[in-house]
Amino acid sequence: MQEALREERVGGEQRLYMQSTVKKSTSAMRGHSKTSKRAGSRPRRNRVRSKARSESKERIRAREAVRRQFQATALSARIANLESRVCSLTAERNRYAKRFEDVSQIQTELESRVRERTAELTATVSDLEAFSYSISHDLRAPLRAMEGYAQILQHKLRGALDPVSQDFLNRISSSAKRLDSLIQDVLKYSRVARAPLEIARVNVEHLVEEIIRDYPNLQPAEAEIEIRKPLHPVRANEAFLTQCISNLLSNGVKFVKPGHRPHVLVWTQELKRAVRLCFEDNGIGVAPENQRRIFGIFQRMHSPVDYEGTGIGLAIVKKAAERMGGSVGLESVLGKGSRFWIELPTA
Repeated sequence: MQEALREERVGGEQRLYMQSTVKKSTSAMRGHSKTSKRAGSRPRRNRVRSKARSESKERIRAREAVRRQFQATALSARIANLESRVCSLTAERNRYAKRFEDVSQIQTELESRVRERTAELTATVSDLEAFSYSISHDLRAPLRAMEGYAQILQHKLRGALDPVSQDFLNRISSSAKRLDSLIQDVLKYSRVARAPLEIARVNVEHLVEEIIRDYPNLQPAEAEIEIRKPLHPVRANEAFLTQCISNLLSNGVKFVKPGHRPHVLVWTQELKRAVRLCFEDNGIGVAPENQRRIFGIFQRMHSPVDYEGTGIGLAIVKKAAERMGGSVGLESVLGKGSRFWIELPTA
């Protein structure tokens, strides 16, 4: 029985050994299979990765090619735009060059014309000077003779002439005087327009007082001249300014309604860079439609029967003021008086 038990034990041990050997063998085979599988899958993964890298590089190269093509297209468009602009600028430059040539030609022609006109004006001025000399000496002499003979006849034949003959003599004398005054005013205008001009500081207050003192028609018995002091000094030509002031004062005294005593107010107004010398009267005024043309030469607003004058006095004032670098103006209400002014640079 013991032998049977021993055999059974030995047999069990053998079975256990066999099972263990089989398990080891199976495990070894399984491990070898897994190793062989892993060894076989590694090259496949490498091929996939290599393919992916290759495809990625291809995509990058394709994108780079597209980008370069886009940049080349944009650059071509910019070059074409720049070429178009260069062509446009070149055409514009050519147009300006042509215009410059035309302007240069026109300038040359204008300079030539200016030289010709200057020569013509110089000759004209010389002729006018000769004409002025002829007027002042040759034409005024017969007028003075006419006036003198008329006055002699009036004196010698006083009381012996009938009214019609006396009226004729009076007309001859007054017409000769008026024509002589007209000639003198034309000569004054001519001198003002072309005489050499020297500008200096002028004491306006002293000049106005001197003019009032020297002119009989401006004396207190004839008119009231009021000076609102101080009168600010100006830069002007004293002879020209004297002519302007005397003309404006004489007009303010002359153009009043019959029976009214003339009153002229003189004052100055300081502006930014100038002084305005004003003459305000209580005269008949100037209609609005006549205020622009009243400074023109030979512009008379009234009949010589009503108010004496040649129509040149205010033209002389305007021309003299402009030559001194100033201006003139007028503010007036018909029937209530006028305010004339001369604006000159401040001293």
